Amino acid sequence: MNDSYGHECGDKVLRMVAHTLIKTSRSFDTIGRWEGEEFIILVPNVDEKLLTRIAERYRALVAKSFISHAGATVAVTISIGAILAVPGEEIENLLTLVDKLLYLSKKQGRNCVTCVGD
Repeated sequence: MNDSYGHECGDKVLRMVAHTLIKTSRSFDTIGRWEGEEFIILVPNVDEKLLTRIAERYRALVAKSFISHAGATVAVTISIGAILAVPGEEIENLLTLVDKLLYLSKKQGRNCVTCVGD
């Protein structure tokens, strides 16, 4: 994004994605920017089926969102890796697993969701 449209546009896109995720989330979900262009979302009180539905909703709504920049319409898609945390699981293990799932989504063509059990 930054290479094609510049950093200002990249920043606008990150804000658009964040806004879409926030507006799509439940009041007790937690959203934060993780690294660069990555976000992490904590979605409590779900089973695997609901987690997958929520992740798919995030993906679809971001894909429908766009910004205007320098007379152009700029849209992006997101790739999602999602897991259910198991009580007592080390946070480092959870982050490693979700990162692997995220990259699996990217490898499968982007704009998709990969959950444990898929």
